[in-house]
Amino acid sequence: MEQQWRNYFDAAHRLITENSSTTIDLTLSLLMGSNLTEFWRYDGSLTTPPCDENVIWSIFRQPIMILDYDFETFRDGLFFQSYRGPQPLYYRQVYRSFAEENLSPIPDQNCCSNRKSEAALFFNIFDKTAIFALLSSYLAFYRLLYLY
Repeated sequence: MEQQWRNYFDAAHRLITENSSTTIDLTLSLLMGSNLTEFWRYDGSLTTPPCDENVIWSIFRQPIMILDYDFETFRDGLFFQSYRGPQPLYYRQVYRSFAEENLSPIPDQNCCSNRKSEAALFFNIFDKTAIFALLSSYLAFYRLLYLY
């Protein structure tokens, strides 16, 4: 995976002007992490004009780590601030493909909460603040995958 990303960023560094182009031989599946079964998904919009709301975003639980140097090339050199930042969740529902985790240090048998069923494939997440923070951290990176 690391070599595929190196090839990707090497090609991106050749894109130095607005109308420049380059050719690259990539296997897209090798750019992805090893765990493609755990993700969040929601209906959203494009991040560049016309910002149409016709995109299904999938945010993988396992992040792909890249160097600040490589990311700065995209943020500062290639995009020219042509994208918009994270938007409010409004009434969108965010789903996850993995079971709910118990983040409480108190064992389940001592808690007075009702656990949600883990039988369904997707689980609805209701904490909008946590989701907005999560999406904010991932959106900038995944924009790159959809634009190239």
